Amino acid sequence: SRVEFKENLFDYIICLNTLHHLPNHDKLFKKIKKISKRGSYLLIIENFADNVLQRTWIRMLKKIFHEPFARYYSKQEFTKILSSNNFDLIFEKRILYFVNLLLFKKQ
Repeated sequence: SRVEFKENLFDYIICLNTLHHLPNHDKLFKKIKKISKRGSYLLIIENFADNVLQRTWIRMLKKIFHEPFARYYSKQEFTKILSSNNFDLIFEKRILYFVNLLLFKKQ
């Protein structure tokens, strides 16, 4: 079902290993921009396709879980998309070989 939130409502938004499952990333990022306050934080933990081993792992996951529509970005692509939605990367850490933690702050 669809849930509506007021604009400029959230100080913190957390996305834990979910973004690659969603079919419409552009719509999601526009919604996050709309509902987050200026100066808010966006914490994302996600798999990225930054090297051959990670891309191979992602191909395997897509086959195992039957998700041909799943979309995985490189960290650089992802950061660029969020930057275009007024979020600056302020912290990053690889927490597992295939998983990264990124913290963004809205301008």
